[in-house]
Amino acid sequence: MILDRHVSLGNECLFINENVEISGLDEVRKSALQNSMRENGTVKSIRRAEITDDIKEAVLKQLNAEYMENSDAYIICISEEEIIIYSESERGAFFGALYLARRSMSGIGTGLIYNYPCVPIRMLKLYLPSEDNIEYFKKLIDLSAYYGYNKIMLEI
Repeated sequence: MILDRHVSLGNECLFINENVEISGLDEVRKSALQNSMRENGTVKSIRRAEITDDIKEAVLKQLNAEYMENSDAYIICISEEEIIIYSESERGAFFGALYLARRSMSGIGTGLIYNYPCVPIRMLKLYLPSEDNIEYFKKLIDLSAYYGYNKIMLEI
């Protein structure tokens, strides 16, 4: 599970609406963000960017945390009009977008978030479903990713 490691957010309640421009994220990540949209959103754009020395310095100054390389880690920089998800890899962008989707449903403040997983393998063990339950099983897999799992073990 990816927990809040280093977070410094204001008291604003920003939301994402259907007019937000999303760039640098694939359809899966866009879909996760679109599911968290509300009518009264004010954020104009969300984009993905590579982690730079400047953002590492911001993490150190604002969060008093030293950035550690991790393919599942992400840094989210939130201003009133733009949200940037910084990551080293697509996996980091994936977990960053899911985290943002979860947090933005109840409103999110401006600031900086730096998260990385507690452990490299976050596994869920499931039984192979019956043919009648395949649709439910697909939703369960999506839900497991939503909450930070990165492996599934199927028992047959």
